[in-house]
Amino acid sequence: MFEKREKIILSADNWDDNNANLDFNFNNNENWHEEEEGKLAVDVLENENEVIVLAPMAGAQVSGLELHLHNDLLTIKGERVIPDQVGNNFIYEECFWGKFSRTVVLPKEVKPELVKAEYKNGLLVITIPKFKEDRKIPIHIVDD
Repeated sequence: MFEKREKIILSADNWDDNNANLDFNFNNNENWHEEEEGKLAVDVLENENEVIVLAPMAGAQVSGLELHLHNDLLTIKGERVIPDQVGNNFIYEECFWGKFSRTVVLPKEVKPELVKAEYKNGLLVITIPKFKEDRKIPIHIVDD
C-alpha cells in the first residue's frame, strides 16, 4: 500500500501570486531521509543563575554528539541510527533518523568555560551559568 515515499518541498519559490496555486516538487529518491539533516527539538529555560537547554534525542550515541558554544550561539550536532535488527520496512514513520543539528541563540550572556552537559535516558541537559557583571559605575570624588 505504501510502497514509495515522496518528499514535498514547499518554499516561497513555489507560490504563484497570480492564481494562488502551489507547485509541488516530488523527489522519488528512496533514501531522501539519509541526505537531509534533521532539526533537533529543544527547550530553553532559565533561572536566576543559569540557562538550561533540554534536548530529547533518544537513540543518539554519546560518542557522536558535538556541542559548540560561541558567544550566545549554542550548536548541538549528532546522529540517530536505526538499530540494525529492526530493518527499514516502515509502515508509518514519524521519527527522524540520521544526522541532526540545532543552533539556538541563548537569551543571556553566559560563561562558556563553565558549561556542563549530561546525557541520560535519551535526554541531553546542558547547563550554562549566566555571566553576571556589576553594571554600577563607581563615582570618584575629587576635591578641588
